[in-house]
Amino acid sequence: AVAKPWLGRHQIYAIFALPEQHRLRTPVLLTVKGVGRYRREGLLLQRLKRQPYGIEPGYYAVRVYLRTRLGWFLWLRGLFGQLQDSRNWSLSYTLSDR
Repeated sequence: AVAKPWLGRHQIYAIFALPEQHRLRTPVLLTVKGVGRYRREGLLLQRLKRQPYGIEPGYYAVRVYLRTRLGWFLWLRGLFGQLQDSRNWSLSYTLSDR
């Protein structure tokens, strides 16, 4: 996880591996332990063109961004450390039949 909102927009994100059957338009739910849950509508998902090391065949990498203003809000509430620990991030998704 990267959480550096002072560097500007799109600086709070985590990278996840999703199975090829998953379509980016289908619903996802991002959970950051101790912080909250965020639905697809409040997130920005970007499929990575280059596969990071460790992504297995049959999967693709996606970067999931949180809004910068949310990062500042969490920092003010003393929850910013939760964002910086990648073990706190999880992504739930559904697979598309089409």
